[in-house]
Amino acid sequence: MSTYHVGCAGVSSEHANAVSKIKNLAFKCKTCADAAPGANTLDLLRLDIRSEIEKGITCINSSINALRSELFEQIKGLQADITTISNRVDAVVSDIDAVNNRIDSVSNDIAEAANRVDSALIDVETVSDSLDAVNESLCAKISSVEIQNNAVQRRMNRSDIIISGLPAGLQNLAEPVIAIAKHFGVVVVKADILHCCLVHRKTAVLVKFNSIELRDKIMSEYISTCSLTLKDAIGGEIESRVYLNDHLTPIANKLNATCRKLLQSKKIKKFQLINADVPKAKITKLDNNVEVLSISECMALK
Repeated sequence: MSTYHVGCAGVSSEHANAVSKIKNLAFKCKTCADAAPGANTLDLLRLDIRSEIEKGITCINSSINALRSELFEQIKGLQADITTISNRVDAVVSDIDAVNNRIDSVSNDIAEAANRVDSALIDVETVSDSLDAVNESLCAKISSVEIQNNAVQRRMNRSDIIISGLPAGLQNLAEPVIAIAKHFGVVVVKADILHCCLVHRKTAVLVKFNSIELRDKIMSEYISTCSLTLKDAIGGEIESRVYLNDHLTPIANKLNATCRKLLQSKKIKKFQLINADVPKAKITKLDNNVEVLSISECMALK
């Protein structure tokens, strides 16, 4: 690379003074050497300045090229990072698509299961309706059978009397029965008694007569007087009450117990059991209204 004197570069004296601190100003450049004797010193200075400017331009170009290379490498690195990020984004999008597909599949399965459940519910409702119809029919048949059974049992118990209030340990149960009948003016002998035994955990005596007529005479006198004591049955001086009751069927006995509970809980004023083939109760309510109710209707009053 060539150098020039200030004068050779055509620089004015003011510029020459400004650049007087530049080294090698006294160097005789190639232009000066080649110039003819007596060449202008200003021309030499101009050549020298031009040489320095070219150096600066070369240095600037080198810096620009280095910066361009560095920026290019950085851009390449950024492009690689962008490519990596783009690939990752694509992978995430693929995963999201796969999850969405699974969700759609699960949603379809749920919808299908819901349809099956709805179908099953319809079947259950149909079966339930059928069962209700069968249950109603069965209940009606059971009720009919219970009525028939109750009527048969009532007829079998028609000649019976339940005696309560007698002392425990009686050896001959027929004797107090004959004494009670005599007390009411009815003649009864042992041959008139078909069966006599302890019932209700040995707290009462069941008497079955051969004749319904004898049984009704005794009960009629008992109901009319309501006067029967222990001394009338077995003698002695004990005047504790002795009670005579019908031999109720299980349904009539349940109705009687239900009415007693209503009376004890003060939900009714009084009741009268109607011991028919279909037993009912004549209920006097708290407002003095009188109604004849079945066992189910009485149980509903609880």
